Amino acid sequence: MNAVFVDTGGWMACADRADPAHVACTAARDATLEAGRILITTDFVIDETLTLIRFRLGLAAANAWWQQIDGSARLRWERVENDRFERARNLFFQYRDQEPLVHGLNEHRGDAGLEVEDRSHHRSPLPAGGI
Repeated sequence: MNAVFVDTGGWMACADRADPAHVACTAARDATLEAGRILITTDFVIDETLTLIRFRLGLAAANAWWQQIDGSARLRWERVENDRFERARNLFFQYRDQEPLVHGLNEHRGDAGLEVEDRSHHRSPLPAGGI
């Protein structure tokens, strides 16, 4: 399966016409769907996005966004179960001195596996002791 992961920032940029990334994000979303790929996100991301849209753009905008994604055949939701959360947390700390960028998903043994791009060359690493 060829899917593109969409995080809260991408959903918000698509939902909010005033967002500086709105045009680029909607174009990327549309090109992805036109290419026959699906969008993938998590229940955590859906919850966060719905809440942000409600408080930034209003209840009507949140409802309109929900109506577009709820039950869409072109969107797959991944549930963040305990074991998946622990794997993600371990990845987070594995790359604590870098800025990992999740840029895609692969099917691996029936489970979505994250591809992580090392972007440490784009920004200064975080201090070893944290912020």
